[in-house]
Amino acid sequence: MAQLSTNTVFYDQLIKKVQTFLRKYSQNTVSSYEDMSEEFHILITEINKYSTDPIAKYNQVIKGEPPSSEKFNIFISGVADDLNIVAKQLDYQSAQLVSLYNLFNSEIEKENQFANRIKSKVRILQAYSEAPSEDLYYFGDSFENMDFIDVERIPKNLIASVRNGNASLPVVDINSWNVRSISIDETQSNGFIGNNHMVYAKENIDSNYRYMFQDNNSVGLLQNVTDSNPLTYFEYEGIYIDPILKNKNGAKDFEFTYSSKASTNGEKTDTIYKNWSEKILRQPLKLTLKLRSDSSRKTNSISIVPYFGQSRIAVF
Repeated sequence: MAQLSTNTVFYDQLIKKVQTFLRKYSQNTVSSYEDMSEEFHILITEINKYSTDPIAKYNQVIKGEPPSSEKFNIFISGVADDLNIVAKQLDYQSAQLVSLYNLFNSEIEKENQFANRIKSKVRILQAYSEAPSEDLYYFGDSFENMDFIDVERIPKNLIASVRNGNASLPVVDINSWNVRSISIDETQSNGFIGNNHMVYAKENIDSNYRYMFQDNNSVGLLQNVTDSNPLTYFEYEGIYIDPILKNKNGAKDFEFTYSSKASTNGEKTDTIYKNWSEKILRQPLKLTLKLRSDSSRKTNSISIVPYFGQSRIAVF
């Protein structure tokens, strides 16, 4: 419980005075009820004065008075009580100073921790923004090789697999995964196979155009994805043509559709027409492939060889 004030002199003096009154009563020093009432009245009067003067009162010895040690003993007893109260107050003050010191240290430590958290967040924001700072250092690795990895400090069986700019879990065994079939998940994809609409002017004559796929008719083969040959590739495209341009040139709707037969239980039934010129521009081009193998096995890494050939962007 917190103490409202460290100064308890009045309460200590009050206890002493009450103890003196009880001592007189227990020792039968008070001979009558009138004397007891007078002593009690004196006690109440002193309490109402709320005095913090010393308990010890100097009662001068009158010249010619019969020698007696009573006055001296009373004075010495009062001095002893005052000294005890002072010593007790010093202990209270010392304890209060220690408590206040610990309280201030605790509050200062809390403020320091709060300031450190703010500094840490500022450092994170600086790191994200790559802002220059004299006390901020950036460390990184391209993971193209293991030049910056201290291999000697890593257990032999826990060395990471670093290649093609990626670091992954260590590869225990390397086995090729034979793909039996590959298909496109139409529900997760939003484009079309191949580069079937890109043209170029043959022999620099604008009226003589030629499709790109005519010179490379393998761009639409799904097998190119898994043939491990960096020279072959598979193209997947999404095209958007402004309807104003369509109407301006007098094009028909069927000129912008692909036709395909819908299958039911393995049998082709109705013909479905899909428009290839209505790609939603605010959505990214998505391609989801399904790879199937003859048997299932656990895999912890897959090697992907990117294609670094010429990129083509068509705007209509």
